[in-house]
Amino acid sequence: MNVIFGAPFLNPEEQVEDAVRSISYLLDNHSDYIVLFPVNIKPHTLFMDLYQRGEYHPVPIRIMADMLLDYFSDKLEKINVAWFGDRSEEGVIPPAYCRICGQRTVYLFQQYNMLETANERKIILQQIRRLECNCNANYLSEKKQGNIYDRVIQYYNLIKKRGELDEKN
Repeated sequence: MNVIFGAPFLNPEEQVEDAVRSISYLLDNHSDYIVLFPVNIKPHTLFMDLYQRGEYHPVPIRIMADMLLDYFSDKLEKINVAWFGDRSEEGVIPPAYCRICGQRTVYLFQQYNMLETANERKIILQQIRRLECNCNANYLSEKKQGNIYDRVIQYYNLIKKRGELDEKN
């Protein structure tokens, strides 16, 4: 089963909660294999439109490590992370990682996927957590105003308005 990490319209805290709820549901319903997909922003998509408006930012991959450690450390053998490294597709914006921790984090997530036991994977995630960097801090401090329902309606109206403008041109 696939789980998206970095759903639009949600603030970072809500994105983590959304992924945690989804993974928990799958585990509670006996899923044996879950793949966590961090969002890659691709051209001509809602994500790209929101990104260009400054309304969406790539998710930091280190937040996934924290989420997996904090909520699923005893079930890690059932959760893989989709490949996201250095994407060569033109115009694709991968999940965020900084110059300080990025290469090491990508490498460690690749190692994570090659391991089979929860304990082995937990060790990898702990290594990611111990990397000295604060690239998650700015992302986690981002707050979107209003409740999720109001935000979805707001974004829907923006998209609708943009579509009407495109039709006129």
